[in-house]
Amino acid sequence: MKQSYTIDGNDTVSVLRETIVSTESRACPHIPQLSLQQEHELLWLASYNKAYGNVFHYIHCVFCRRHISDSFMKQLMGAEFTAMSDCRKKLKELRTLVSVIGRGRYTAVFYKTSPFHPGFLSRENVSSDIDVLVSGSACDGLVRRYVKRGYTLKRYPPKECTVSNPHSGIRIDIHTLVAHPHFGDMSYERMTMIKRLTHDMLVYTHEESSKRVSDPPYYVFYLAVSFWYNDLGFGMHTLYQIVHSLLALSPADRRRLYALLNEYQWYTLFSFIAEAGSVFYKISLPSSVRALFGLSPAFRTYLNFFLRHFIVVRVSMEAWHHARNKWAQRVFTDIGILDTLLRDLVPHGRLLRPKIIWFMGRAALGM
Repeated sequence: MKQSYTIDGNDTVSVLRETIVSTESRACPHIPQLSLQQEHELLWLASYNKAYGNVFHYIHCVFCRRHISDSFMKQLMGAEFTAMSDCRKKLKELRTLVSVIGRGRYTAVFYKTSPFHPGFLSRENVSSDIDVLVSGSACDGLVRRYVKRGYTLKRYPPKECTVSNPHSGIRIDIHTLVAHPHFGDMSYERMTMIKRLTHDMLVYTHEESSKRVSDPPYYVFYLAVSFWYNDLGFGMHTLYQIVHSLLALSPADRRRLYALLNEYQWYTLFSFIAEAGSVFYKISLPSSVRALFGLSPAFRTYLNFFLRHFIVVRVSMEAWHHARNKWAQRVFTDIGILDTLLRDLVPHGRLLRPKIIWFMGRAALGM
């Protein structure tokens, strides 16, 4: 029997979802009339879900402008102006960083640059930071050079250091891991996998001159890893990128991705994420894609539970870090259990635990 899935969320989630899908394909989302409260929440959701730039469409679209207030228009115009200003500052900072990396002969890759798009930066990228992946020794060397230049330093072990330009405010996030949870813990097996993926992306995936990612299968794999360990609850745009990039792969690159996922024992989890993205964004996966990445019926029970609880989380980032937040701690536990259930070659004995059995029952009953 075909199983259907529902997604809890009010109108602002649907509006942002349609805005992401439409604007990424240069189409109009035809947003409905929004109340002031909905506009406020939509802006909040877009900001936290890395989709701030998508709502800039409303400024330039004759149809959408009729459905938003003057105050919302002013907020969007201010955000777009800031994004364009930051883009110019980031480009200047980026050139300096490439030069510093070259002089120091550091192993580095701008691992968040998509091989499907030629540009480093755009007005849609409204963050004020530049992300670069480096080895541990290269991180120490870059930090020393930038501190000597007068940049301020903050450390976030074990995943990154941040240096900030005291004049422009642009930050450079120097990462030593491709992903690491903002909250909770990671199992030894998963951490080993993350370290291996970090090494492989540094060695195999980038152009030597530009340090851009040039290997599409590795990039799609990285997106899924980043979504799962960094963006749960705040990853609407990342989830869209995963599905869109998967469909953009050539048949040969899809086969390479399939082999890569099996090599890393991440196949089941990737298939789950791809299916979740397909359902959430109502994007059909062609039979050729499903033949390689189709989700086993045994794991479909968890899809609705996952979409309802983990895609759109209405809580501030700060609440995730609050040790006394019982709701957040329960979510952390569920994430860990789901990560175990979706693990390739998981020992059956590991599943016979009360918390895991309780989780499986809740998922089956739609709780």
